[in-house]
Parts: sequence; C-alpha cells; structure tokens
Amino acid sequence: MTTTPCKYLLEMTIKDGTNELPFLCPGLFVQTSVDGALNIEDNTEIVRSSRYRTVWNRHLAYEFPTLEADRPKVISLSVLRKRTVHQNYKLVGTARFSTAELMPIVNKGTIERKLMIYVPYQDRPTGTLTISVSLRTVAASSVTAASIKPFNIHTTQAPYEIDETEDEGIVMNSSLADNFNQKSKQSEVAPPLSLVFHVVFVSFIVLSFVVIEHTMM
Repeated sequence: MTTTPCKYLLEMTIKDGTNELPFLCPGLFVQTSVDGALNIEDNTEIVRSSRYRTVWNRHLAYEFPTLEADRPKVISLSVLRKRTVHQNYKLVGTARFSTAELMPIVNKGTIERKLMIYVPYQDRPTGTLTISVSLRTVAASSVTAASIKPFNIHTTQAPYEIDETEDEGIVMNSSLADNFNQKSKQSEVAPPLSLVFHVVFVSFIVLSFVVIEHTMM
C-alpha cells in the first residue's frame, strides 16, 4: 500500500489591528515573512482606518513540503508606517507565531487569534493584530492555485536597517521601499542640515587657527 504524498497548506487572513497612537492609522502597512524570508507581493495595505483601529482583510496562503515539530516555521507580521520626510517605512511593531502552535488544529478548520505587536527591546505591546488561520494537509498534486506561493520563492533580503542619523528606530531598506511603492519614484534624500552645519563649523575653526598661526609668524 502506497501513501499519497502530502504537503501542508497554511491559510491566513489579516483582519484588523489596533494601536495606541491614532495618528499612525492612515499610513499603516503589514509585511509578512516566514522564517525571516519575505515576498514583497505579500505586503498588505489598508482597506480602511479609523481612530485606534485599522482594517486589512487580506488573505494569504503558504505551502510547505513538510513541517517538523522540532523545526517550526515562524510567521512574522511587521506593522510599518510610511514616513513622509525620508520616503521610507518605520517599524511600528511585530507580531509572531509559529507553525508548532498550529499543529494541534491541523485539518480541524479555522481559528481566530489576537496577536500582540511588540517593538524591539520593549516588553510592553504597542497594539494588536487579529488574524484567522488554518493549517491542513493537501495532496501534493492538488495544490495548483496561483495565489499559493511555494515557500522557496521568497527572497531572503533583510527587511529593515538601523537608522543612525536620528531617533527613528528601525526603518525599511530603500530598495524594499521601492518595491513596496511599486511604480512610485523616490527622490534622493539630502544630508541632514545639522551635518552640513557641523562640517562648516569645523572648517571655520581650522581656518581660524591657520590664519592666527600665519599672523604670529
């Protein structure tokens, strides 16, 4: 007797979210990654927003050839807000769960979960995300839907970099911001005014010392 090969299919709908700062609502996005790998097409834009609550209603599906109990896949949902000055994205917070948490409900339908959003290096959550999620086994030959993306096509480029020029926390790489905007063009950002002032001031001090030394000779 032969066993029919099967795969695991994870289906998830990002339903809505809350945050403590109402002015963040208009520019919020969700970026989904699996074990640190992401697909720009999975970026989820707002359907509508109001004070303290944002609605996405975005369905995503991921196919896994196998799932091992001791090596679960970690799904990260990063909430980003668009920054108008630098034309990139600041990380508001990230919610995470793993496939290990879903193994008890394999082939048992869909459950709804509320995930806490955390900012790096902080213990207090900044908001929540509500998702509905299911995990089921499917025959290897039956997974043909174009919307289902094999895990191995995801890019492994890191989604964020540290912004050391100002206290803005963690921001998205400019290359990913280009993809996030798709056809939008970004203008080159001028250096901060404080840096220009610092260079001019140092140059003035050095020039003053040279003039004084030349005068005393």
